[in-house]
Amino acid sequence: MHSLICGRKPAESEAIILSFSEILKLKDLKGVYTLVILVKSTFPLRIGGLGEWLIKRGIYTYTGSALGRGSTDLAGRISRHLRMNKRRKWHIDYLLCSGKASIEAALMFITEDRMECNVNQHLIKSLNPTIPIPNFGSSDCNMGCRSHLLYFGSELPCDILVRKICRLYLQMGEGEVFVLIKDKRHA
Repeated sequence: MHSLICGRKPAESEAIILSFSEILKLKDLKGVYTLVILVKSTFPLRIGGLGEWLIKRGIYTYTGSALGRGSTDLAGRISRHLRMNKRRKWHIDYLLCSGKASIEAALMFITEDRMECNVNQHLIKSLNPTIPIPNFGSSDCNMGCRSHLLYFGSELPCDILVRKICRLYLQMGEGEVFVLIKDKRHA
């Protein structure tokens, strides 16, 4: 494990860094997560009941929660997102199974509270992304989120966005913050 200083005061501002291959260290933990997703080229995508959309090249985030046990704890939920072969159950599955999008990092904080809408709203207010697809992943939203998929364009490097999101997670002060980063096995 490594720590990442995402703010100014190290005692308050450290996140635990793990590689994707260390995901089982999150077994039995509950929380909120944000996936940082890279799309290398623009492509059309049919997304269940949302219809067909043009997915632009660039960086996206998707925020969700993992508040259960086993396959619905943080390790189980993130592991599912990392798998290519799965039944398309959620909107995010269509994007991640397209073969044209890759998860570059996953940020999470430990909580037993349903806070993905709070985190999503905080990302929108603080980082000013655009909403690429209305209602994507937000059908059970309790705060009026227009989408849980956010688009950050193609100019901002992934590592800079990860640091910005990490700072926001730490500022929220909810629980221990973890950052999962891509390793060679998942490259």
